[in-house]
Amino acid sequence: MKLSYLNAFPAALIVFGLSLTPIANAVPLSLNDLPVTINGSTGGNVSSSCGTIPATPDLEMNLDQASYLDVSVDTAADATIWIDGPSDFCVLRDANTNQLHTAGHWPEGLYKIYVGDRQGTSLPFSLTISK
Repeated sequence: MKLSYLNAFPAALIVFGLSLTPIANAVPLSLNDLPVTINGSTGGNVSSSCGTIPATPDLEMNLDQASYLDVSVDTAADATIWIDGPSDFCVLRDANTNQLHTAGHWPEGLYKIYVGDRQGTSLPFSLTISK
């Protein structure tokens, strides 16, 4: 299972306009509960313009209002972040710093986040979302 926080949070996470929804039965969180970190393995069996990605998202979130978010992945892999939502985009590792990170204002809507891999490997990752 990709989402290691399922043992700690057996439900969707609701964060003041931000809803992380991997499964049902919400555990309410406040903005003070951020950051949220999810562990998994990079890549998957679906080829995309953003490397190989899993068939199902590593995380889904529904923003009911525009929000500033900071998203980063910590991994040794040549990982990518594919964000499928109102503004689809792919985030690649910075060649100079080796960091995989994006931040900014996200419009309201449903987002599906996939941690991919440009080399087609499967290595551990930690995905962190913060305000």
